[in-house]
Amino acid sequence: MLLEIRFVGLAKGEPPPHVALFLLQPHGEVLRKVAVDTDGKIEIDPAFAKEALAAWGPDVEDPSQLEGNALMQFRPQERLPDWLAKKFVEIPQDWWVRWRWSVVCVNGRVRKCSRLFPPRFPKPLFPFPGRCLPICNGVVEIYERTCCCRPPILVDIPHILEAIRAVVKPGLRWPPPPPPPEGGRLVPEPPLSRAEARELKRAEAFDATDFTAPPNEQLRADLLALEKMQPAAAVEYLNARDYLYPIWCRCTSRKVGEAVLGPDGRFHFCYRKFASVNPLCRTLYYYKVRQWQDTQWVTIYDGAAARQFFTAAQFAEIATFLGRACGQGETPPTGPKPNVMLQDIGAIHTYNLVSHYKGEDPSGVDLTQIGQYKLATPDADAGLVNPPYDAPLGEVPSFRAYFHPGLKGLGAVYYRLSIVAADANGAPAGGATPAPITNAIAWLKFVALGGHYSVEAQPLGPNTKTLPGGTLVTGLYQIPYDVDAFWLGGQYHQYLDTRTYANGRYLMVLEIFDKDGNRLRPAGVTDAGTDAAFEFQRWLQETGPKSTATVPFGALTHILWIDNRPVYADIEDLRKNHVANTQECQFLTGPATTEFSVGFRAFHAATADAIPAPQTFMDSFRLYYHRGLNGPTVLFETGDANQPGTLLGGPAAESVPNVPAPPPPTPPLTFGSMLGANTKCTFAVNLEVYAKHTNGIRQLSEYNRYDEAAFALEITP
Repeated sequence: MLLEIRFVGLAKGEPPPHVALFLLQPHGEVLRKVAVDTDGKIEIDPAFAKEALAAWGPDVEDPSQLEGNALMQFRPQERLPDWLAKKFVEIPQDWWVRWRWSVVCVNGRVRKCSRLFPPRFPKPLFPFPGRCLPICNGVVEIYERTCCCRPPILVDIPHILEAIRAVVKPGLRWPPPPPPPEGGRLVPEPPLSRAEARELKRAEAFDATDFTAPPNEQLRADLLALEKMQPAAAVEYLNARDYLYPIWCRCTSRKVGEAVLGPDGRFHFCYRKFASVNPLCRTLYYYKVRQWQDTQWVTIYDGAAARQFFTAAQFAEIATFLGRACGQGETPPTGPKPNVMLQDIGAIHTYNLVSHYKGEDPSGVDLTQIGQYKLATPDADAGLVNPPYDAPLGEVPSFRAYFHPGLKGLGAVYYRLSIVAADANGAPAGGATPAPITNAIAWLKFVALGGHYSVEAQPLGPNTKTLPGGTLVTGLYQIPYDVDAFWLGGQYHQYLDTRTYANGRYLMVLEIFDKDGNRLRPAGVTDAGTDAAFEFQRWLQETGPKSTATVPFGALTHILWIDNRPVYADIEDLRKNHVANTQECQFLTGPATTEFSVGFRAFHAATADAIPAPQTFMDSFRLYYHRGLNGPTVLFETGDANQPGTLLGGPAAESVPNVPAPPPPTPPLTFGSMLGANTKCTFAVNLEVYAKHTNGIRQLSEYNRYDEAAFALEITP
């Protein structure tokens, strides 16, 4: 039977919406689409009258997009006979106006922040360009939250204040420690007090921390403002802020889609939204973020739990304590010509690697590299990262190259990274040939399936090619161009287990090859290979006209400094009025003015090497004491130079308190200042020594070292 569809109130010349007939389940969920209109008419089988529940609604490909209040429900056995007799169905205006749709787009950015609160440690981080880094390799789930308040709007201010207090109530606010951006030094914070440490342990033990829901500082500010307002002003304040509607109105939520995070942590998503005719309703959005970590999805942010809501017009700035930062937020300044560059070591851009110590000539040619595998005589800090901080590489750093997309048209298919020990002159030690690094490398790529995203791995290598004459070319890896797949961000082209190498300097070599394994060389150079119209470039500084230099050789070579030795920490003695005491059990007595100090050693051994480090690879040390069971923890000395400078030789260094008051005491430490109101008590003194070493992503805390000693003090005449 053919039915005409009439839209009550439709103006002459106004285009009608496209509608469909849906079969519903008993509880109102859409079971399937039965028929759609064609030129204002729809074909219905008379047998449809036997169905229990149906609905008219907008014609959409995916009925799950429909909001529950967008369907005009009816019982076929009651309404269909009348419509079939009249041969038309009338749809009231208050229904069909909802079936007009528009495109709504939302945008935002997700970043991992070291903490959302001021640091407690007075020493500045170096270098630290920002406290937040972009997160990639993630998917953002977009949720629409519609909140409606029934008229008249009677706002129960005390009830709303209690609801906000429940969200912003004081609690544990310490995020996990972040990796230092650009490999910068990780400065330890003062030790936690006994009460703080106990709060942290209890929260962890009882699973009371939810770092997917960071503290909502906007709600905290709203609460402080509302608590000072009269009721009329509070009502006006609430009505003017859409994001507060979920606190005091009835709301419904639905997921409208997913978007993949870009390498800069940004996302963009558009969808079709049907019109709402209720002026008392507000449409807001919240987001959930999951990141691919190793072999699984991990939720790193939940906007519903954090009570963070945004309008469609707002750019959603999302900060989370969890997740892994990309370290890849921009393309290096390489210019339009096809080129190859060693871009990153972990999150450290290579302009922060001391491997360009000679700079460039006036024509922009690199002066550091003087042969395809040879550099100019290295400076004292050559191979270290983040000058003048000068950190060595340890454990397993990863390397990311930059391959200009124009290389694909030149036939560049493979890359290779090789390594060889460097001598004091910047050449391969003993004339050795660089050895290819042959770790198995696979890159992950997003695959879209039915509006959702999964992740698959694609191997890049190693591959081996045989040249004419039988020569084998090993250690080749496919160049993963952006046009080849929807790659996850922040992936690396190679990694190196530095623990299998002796401490010292090494040369890292980057080369490219065609599909048959023939090495490609920049046109005009004399090294072995086939000419191709590209350049090797070295990154000299972050931006600007002099940010890169051309390397006129058949390979690109950098120098690295590897060190995997931990720092040294040892409390050798305790001192009363500067007299050392090495006894096992120490009960120190004397007048309140008696001075206390510590004999200790805190250093790194690199300064004693055949090629000594230009400065210690120890980041810093600190000494602090703790009194009794629940007494204060007092930091009294810090430093960043070897103590003593003779390392294991000669007498130990003596502590000299150098942390200003308050709260630690001014030097010197005395029995009276340490005991406070007590006449006697037990103490523990701690020495913590931190290493500079990095794998490019984080400071290698496994190379830190600690020591502790216990003693008792008593004031006597």
